[in-house]
Amino acid sequence: MLIKQQHIISSLCRNVGKIVLIVVLGAAFFGIANRVQVTQNVYAETASPSVSNVQSVIQSVFGSDASAAMNIAWCESANNPNAVNSVAIGNSHAAGLFQILYPSTWYTTSQAGNSPFDATANTIAAHEIFIRDGHSWSEWACQP
Repeated sequence: MLIKQQHIISSLCRNVGKIVLIVVLGAAFFGIANRVQVTQNVYAETASPSVSNVQSVIQSVFGSDASAAMNIAWCESANNPNAVNSVAIGNSHAAGLFQILYPSTWYTTSQAGNSPFDATANTIAAHEIFIRDGHSWSEWACQP
């Protein structure tokens, strides 16, 4: 009887040891995976194209209206695709290169599925708003 009890205890200890090992390895894996995700998110939020790249995007999207659009982008965000206005308008905040209200106005554009902090997506959305408003900058605080 004593040998059988020792065998059961030994088997139980091995199983508990395996469970502890699985929990520790799982926690380490999820910790590493979470760290990678956090690092990717930080990079996505801080990586921004150079001013010349931003201007190139604006020129390619706005064409003959690019000069005025570059003035708007500079005035609204200093050409910073990651700019956010902390003052809310309704339930939205101005976001990105052209400071488009997110989510309210942003979701009315074809770029709704993209990030407002993507310089190209924000420029395309701004162009759509500009065209929709009859080639007008009326929705922007800054004027060309």
